[in-house]
Amino acid sequence: MRRCIFTTVIASLLCLLVGVGSVSAGETFKVGILCPITGTQAVMSEDLMTGFKLAQEEINAAGGIMGKPVELIIEDTETRPAPGMDAARKLIEVDGVKVLLGGFSSGVAMPIAKYCQKKGVLGIFSPCSSPHFKDVGSYIFLTNATDMAKGKVIAEFAIGDSGKKKFGLMFPNNAFGIALLEETIKNLEAMGGEVTTKVVYELNKVDYKAELQRLFAKKPEAIIGTWYAKEGLVTAKQAYEM
Repeated sequence: MRRCIFTTVIASLLCLLVGVGSVSAGETFKVGILCPITGTQAVMSEDLMTGFKLAQEEINAAGGIMGKPVELIIEDTETRPAPGMDAARKLIEVDGVKVLLGGFSSGVAMPIAKYCQKKGVLGIFSPCSSPHFKDVGSYIFLTNATDMAKGKVIAEFAIGDSGKKKFGLMFPNNAFGIALLEETIKNLEAMGGEVTTKVVYELNKVDYKAELQRLFAKKPEAIIGTWYAKEGLVTAKQAYEM
């Protein structure tokens, strides 16, 4: 299902690029792909790249863009802002792409989005969700719902599904996590919920017992949190053992 969603979204967006400004003479229409091939979100990269490649096949089978077949140039963000920026600069300055796709993480993609806006390069980021992308500029688009929408749905589901009112929250310390944490708290409190504890955790750790102790210290009735796969596996195991 995830592959079908990525294929549909990216194919639809790329097909809008017929109106994109001039491209250098050549045999292909180059599209830069920023993917977390390594790092904390690497578990997602295989499905992400499969979706992009399926979209490429569909578009090329339909005649390409501006009469040219789409060529994907894939670079690794390492799931970190600095390597992500290096990858974006290489794609824009060296490869000469006019379109960047991917990014995956808001924390990684936000500086890249500002760079794309400055360079006049179309940036279509997925599945980034920070509401701050809307302030970057007219070259920047998201394929995902923003954290403002997600925070509301999380709160409605948590209170409606569990019937609980006292929640402990645990979110990652990055642009995505902080924005979603703030929106979740705002919506929980608006619905009469209480946040007993809020824990912000760092990525790429192998031990989250201290964070979990703080999370459960004030005896919340239920937990709301978000984790990437690597950190989530560690946290779930340690929470179960504790």
